[in-house]
Amino acid sequence: MAKKKDVAPVTEKAPAKKKGTYQDRVRDEKDELDSKIVALAKFMEGDEFANLQPVEREDLTSQIGYMKRYKAVLVSRIERFADKK
Repeated sequence: MAKKKDVAPVTEKAPAKKKGTYQDRVRDEKDELDSKIVALAKFMEGDEFANLQPVEREDLTSQIGYMKRYKAVLVSRIERFADKK
C-alpha cells in the first residue's frame, strides 16, 4: 500500500470585507471602474486594438459601452447619497 504524502488541509478563506459604509464601497467601485474605462479607452486608441480580429474589437466596444452605463448607474446612486444628507 502506498504511503500517504503529507499534504496541508485545504481551507477556504473568506473574502476580506472592505471597510466603510456601503456608500463608500459604491464610490470605490465607481473610482475603480473609472480607471478601467480610461485604460480600455486608451487601449482602443492604439495599434494593438486595430490589429485585433473584428469580433474582438466589437466585443471590446460593447464592453466599454456597458462599463459606461454601469458607471452612470453608480453615479446616479452616489448623487442620491448626497440628497439624503
